[in-house]
Amino acid sequence: TLCVGDDCDEVEPYVLMYNSHDGTSAVEFMPTSIRVVCNNTLTYSRKNAKGHFKFRHTTNMRDNISGGLKAMQAGLQHVELWTKDMSELAKIDVDSPWLTSFYESAYHRFVRNEPDQFNTKAWDNWAKKRSDTIGVWDETFQREVDEEGCNPTRWVAANAVTNWMDHTKPVRMTSRGLHANVDEAKQWDRLFGTSATRKEQVFELASASNN
Repeated sequence: TLCVGDDCDEVEPYVLMYNSHDGTSAVEFMPTSIRVVCNNTLTYSRKNAKGHFKFRHTTNMRDNISGGLKAMQAGLQHVELWTKDMSELAKIDVDSPWLTSFYESAYHRFVRNEPDQFNTKAWDNWAKKRSDTIGVWDETFQREVDEEGCNPTRWVAANAVTNWMDHTKPVRMTSRGLHANVDEAKQWDRLFGTSATRKEQVFELASASNN
């Protein structure tokens, strides 16, 4: 168990293996974790391929196992470094104006941008969905502060958004990996697909100095 911040927000590190079992997609390994407070899956940045490893189902697949083990070790080391960075994020307290700005920016960037035309039915629908979603984020944030005793920090705010992405955000069926059903598509998306990328970007947004 790793601790984020002075109040030791617990993070359990794992290495996740994904395999289609029918040879239609690559075997993938990646560092991930479970944040104990809200039980959401955190995925770590794959931009520099630290710990993220994959290989196709081929005749030399056995030869790739050694490389996979090394990648997993690198991934766990990267988790420890990432935890130190997130501990810095957990030292920055937030107020209501910052939270409002952060939520609105996160919704625009990672959920849905506003329609082109103002005062239309499409705009009203968008505004209601944005208000409802941000309400869920803020409710999660306040619950962790009031009930779980977490400090009101940028770390907790970012987790409120990523928790929604893991457990509430709708995900459409995709043909990638030939997913058998919607649940399988959701799991793939949240660990390897668009939602995984968005979660990385949420923490980048929370870390940005202009927020």
